[in-house]
Amino acid sequence: MIKKTLFFLLLITSSYGLACNCLDFNKAQKKAIEQNKFLLVHFRDSFYINEKGDGIMSLPLLNEESNQIFQNYIFVCVPKKQYPNLLKKYNITEEFQLLIIDSNGYELHRFKDFENQVDIYNVLLNFTIPKNFFLSDFSNFKKSKNYNNATRLAIKYFDYSLLVEKALKPEVYKVANYYLNEATKLLSKNDDSYLEKIEKINLINLYHWAFNKNFDVLNEKINSFNPSDINENNLNFFYFLKYISAKGILKEDFNEIDKTRKIEGFDGFVKKAELIMNQN
Repeated sequence: MIKKTLFFLLLITSSYGLACNCLDFNKAQKKAIEQNKFLLVHFRDSFYINEKGDGIMSLPLLNEESNQIFQNYIFVCVPKKQYPNLLKKYNITEEFQLLIIDSNGYELHRFKDFENQVDIYNVLLNFTIPKNFFLSDFSNFKKSKNYNNATRLAIKYFDYSLLVEKALKPEVYKVANYYLNEATKLLSKNDDSYLEKIEKINLINLYHWAFNKNFDVLNEKINSFNPSDINENNLNFFYFLKYISAKGILKEDFNEIDKTRKIEGFDGFVKKAELIMNQN
């Protein structure tokens, strides 16, 4: 505990790193949306504030160049006594806790080994958002929490999982599923396209089997769908899953694969399948 405490003292008082400014949590979320960054949220009883009124976060045992990784995040320090609702929401039980969350408040990662600075750096490097990757997806969802925006974010998170190392992919799948659940909650049964949209959710729910390369299970589940019953607007999702499951179990002789050539824009799904297949 003493070593951990000393580490965190260094973590927030080093001469270079990430300025905290102790932003209000809501303002930090807004800033994260504007800058297309994830939030690095530090829960602690209290924070050292210097004469400039800011906190500094860095990894003291790494060089200054490595510490630039913090610039890819919106760092927000959360005094625990001032935010009891956040303690409950994120189940904060430790004396201090460090989380990566997205700008809509969904948790991606919770650091457990605070003494392994190289591990912290590698996780931060993995979860750095490439420029323009999410574009306006987060802001659109913030402005209008609806089925379309939630579904779009779920799909983008599955695509985003291709950019992180294998050990961290399940955490990205988890967030993708959060947005799929939101899409389901936001969908009204009075919607004229209700059946089509539910079918789309059911298909995207199979994505984690595809991205996780569990093709035997995927093949079994996708075969439970009748191709002739699939809504025209969902055929690209259906045949993407059929295509990659066939590739995965080395079964490429089914008749339906020919139909993918007629689907506009399906080349993008083929490229996505290849990216998944080529990952370790």
